[in-house]
Amino acid sequence: MVPWNDACWSACEAARGFFDVSRGVAPTQPTEVRVCFDDENIYVGFVCFEERMDAVSAAITQRDAGSMFEVDDCVAVLLDTYHDQRSCYAFAANMAGTKLDLRVADAGESQEMAWDAVWDVAAERHEDRWTAEFAIPMSALRFVPGDSMVWGAEFIRHATPSREDSRWVHHEGEILDPSHYGDLCGISCLHASRGLDVTLSGVGRYDEADIHEYPLEPDGSEWDVHPDAGLDVEWVPLPTLTISGTLNPDFAQIEGDPNRINLTGDELSLDERRPFFAEGMEVFQTPLSILYTRRMEDIAYGAKAGGRAGSMNFGALYVRSDDLPRTADAGVITDEYGSPLPTVESDYTAVALKQDVFGSASLGGYYAARERGDADYSRVAAATLHGPVLAHGRGTAMAARSFNPGEIGEDGAYWLGFDYERTEYQFDASFEWIGEDFAPETGFVVVDRRGRVGGSAEFDRTFRLDGERIDEIGFDVFGGKYEGTDGGNDYWYAGGVLSTVFTNKLNLEVRGDRGHNEIDYPEYPGSMTGGATLTTNLGAWSGYVVGVRFGDYHNSTYYRGDAVACFQPHERVTIDLRSSGVALRDHEDIDWVVERIRSDWLISRSSFVRLIAQGAQLRVGTEGGDYRSPSRW
Repeated sequence: MVPWNDACWSACEAARGFFDVSRGVAPTQPTEVRVCFDDENIYVGFVCFEERMDAVSAAITQRDAGSMFEVDDCVAVLLDTYHDQRSCYAFAANMAGTKLDLRVADAGESQEMAWDAVWDVAAERHEDRWTAEFAIPMSALRFVPGDSMVWGAEFIRHATPSREDSRWVHHEGEILDPSHYGDLCGISCLHASRGLDVTLSGVGRYDEADIHEYPLEPDGSEWDVHPDAGLDVEWVPLPTLTISGTLNPDFAQIEGDPNRINLTGDELSLDERRPFFAEGMEVFQTPLSILYTRRMEDIAYGAKAGGRAGSMNFGALYVRSDDLPRTADAGVITDEYGSPLPTVESDYTAVALKQDVFGSASLGGYYAARERGDADYSRVAAATLHGPVLAHGRGTAMAARSFNPGEIGEDGAYWLGFDYERTEYQFDASFEWIGEDFAPETGFVVVDRRGRVGGSAEFDRTFRLDGERIDEIGFDVFGGKYEGTDGGNDYWYAGGVLSTVFTNKLNLEVRGDRGHNEIDYPEYPGSMTGGATLTTNLGAWSGYVVGVRFGDYHNSTYYRGDAVACFQPHERVTIDLRSSGVALRDHEDIDWVVERIRSDWLISRSSFVRLIAQGAQLRVGTEGGDYRSPSRW
């Protein structure tokens, strides 16, 4: 355990001289890092000196919570194991030992948060510092084995009391861009494959089912038992290759999607949480999504392979799934009673190849298909080019074409993007042209952008003040405009956010936006909304987000409220309370309320117990009174 009382630690040279990127100077709170390894693991030890240990925060206990680097004191190590300056692994933890890990490709443009490696971390509090020791198995990483390898590496620390964001390498670019990392030399590992992992699963469900013959209405119900079993296999024959398969996978342990309120006419894009899709899926990510794995609903079996051969990353996927029938724009097809039609068997296939070119750029080729027979298919092919532009910028270009039978036929789409990031500001811009009949059922395309040409831009600027009361002020402005490919102003939007941080405890955001949408709301195209969000960072108890929004939403008056509270009665127990409500007036008089309660008990660093309850309620006003749906939990 750090500090360095083991022989291996004392023999390691310490990485010091960190750089506070938020102020451009050396940090007031020093950090030391040491790295060593054996045949099984690579070990990273942090010592974080801190004058105000009473103000150190460690409230987050949910794994992979992106808010960790906003709320807590935490450290991270990033490893470019192929030393290709484009891909890396990120491992982070706070003082409570809460983990965050992800796989990164294309210099941060593609990130796979669903990936959860099996690794360990131990953190301890001391009088004038806190320490963290990472043990990362070599078998969790992909690399070309060697006797004396050179990896890219970066170490970072977020100190809450001083609001310092420290890095080992002095650069102001995107933290997930490995082209800025330093070198970690002398690592030796000749064999790091995991061999064969086999997981058997069993699950049972006891529920009440309607008794009826489709498409007749239900005429009764009965309780029934549904036993089931499944098999998952993963084989890592080489450190650069992973092959996995699944048969009737058990997803019962996966946390359900949080209830979300959607006021737009677009389908919601949901995060992938299923373990089968966790590793290697970042190679399939593209600016215009052509592989959205949530389309694969009830998986019967599947196989996946991915890795690296020379200077090329690759991935291949096949899944047999029972899916709800959908239209070309992903809408669920229903019967005359509004119930979805019976599921149909679908075969999904996807292939991705990404070749390193021009030093730190990459050229990618992709193919994805959903097949239900010779006359029922949806296929798409795409190519991308990604590379550096200027000292801190990245550019991406994409061209794609979809193929569908019948009247839809084939159509194309094109996308250009540029992002430029420094410590104090960030700029993003994109341009896209999407054909009216560009309809890859395997992907996710925003419906109101099909048949449109246009783009968007965003500029985010932060000022560090370090005053007695105000630590930071920032503003964010954004906007976009899209027109039909045959002309005409279809829609545009613009807005801004002003944020202020008070004494490192309160963060106040005020926002407003104006929009004009002639596509979804031809009679009432205008909209104007505003709102405010207050976030607190009070350590163990945080009444941590309260927000309101209101305004004219096209043909209705719009009110929304959100509240989140996190209580930590014990260092290993957290209780998370969330509630949201929306009211639409002057049109159909609709109210939504969604709520969630979540509790985590961290038994040890490798096991926990989680309890979740969530529900939703809807009220729709009518001339004869109200209809209130029963609460769903």
